[in-house]
Amino acid sequence: MEPALKNIQRTSRNIFIGSFLLVGFFIIAVKFNVFQSRLMEGEPLPEIISNQWLTAPLSMDDTEGKVILLFFAKGDVEISREMLSWSYKLQKKYHLSGLVTLAIEVPASDEQRKKYGSINFSDTPDGFYAFADIDNTERKKFRHASYATFYVADRLGTIRAVRDAAKGFDAMEHVVAELLK
Repeated sequence: MEPALKNIQRTSRNIFIGSFLLVGFFIIAVKFNVFQSRLMEGEPLPEIISNQWLTAPLSMDDTEGKVILLFFAKGDVEISREMLSWSYKLQKKYHLSGLVTLAIEVPASDEQRKKYGSINFSDTPDGFYAFADIDNTERKKFRHASYATFYVADRLGTIRAVRDAAKGFDAMEHVVAELLK
């Protein structure tokens, strides 16, 4: 009996250590990806190409000389819906100052759409655009790790801020207002 008990203890210890290492790996992977998106500050805004516009289409030529607020939205993520509501208000407030807002919808599964519903872009304010990133090419361009991330590009098309919406919208609005001056 004693050797069998030792084998059970060894197996339990190995499972515990393996689980601990796996959780550690995921935490580091998430932190690294968030860090990667932060590194985009100072880089040019990647060109956005889509055939899946959910609003009127936006040409990158239409963004010249404008401040661009960009974020990713997914229907089953609560912070995405908060970001959408907040960005509508911000777009209405700063549209005449030269703000363009771009929401990139991350596709949800049919099950997620049934449970949470789809995001409705039919009543968007002027200067607000959205498209579906069907094959996640935009997420890869932006090294996007979180659904709560805003990217702000200045009038020259350079990313000036990458911020986490979960830390509050006021700081993000301050960045936008400063770039619009």
